[in-house]
Amino acid sequence: MSEESSLREIRKLRVRVDDFLREERSFVENLNVCLDRLEELSKRMRDADARSSGWREDLLRLRMEAYEALNDALNRQSRVEHERSHLPESLGSLLLTTEKEFQKIFRKEL
Repeated sequence: MSEESSLREIRKLRVRVDDFLREERSFVENLNVCLDRLEELSKRMRDADARSSGWREDLLRLRMEAYEALNDALNRQSRVEHERSHLPESLGSLLLTTEKEFQKIFRKEL
């Protein structure tokens, strides 16, 4: 029975690590999209030849896309932090459960 408690806590921690890594990868992807949009915007602003008809609308669109991508990345970062907060909680539970199992085993031996 006690071994099952440790195994359950280990499985829970593994799931939480996987959730954290998935959210972190997604954050990095979103941040790269934002950086790509900002880079494109910067290049277009420097490019004097791009000042043909519609260039203002193009720059406004790119700026909005960059801000939307940044918003997405920041939202994802908050999810990363949320998942990260579960890791010490699960690790603490695992260590405490393991210690209780050790205590129970050693008490039986005395």
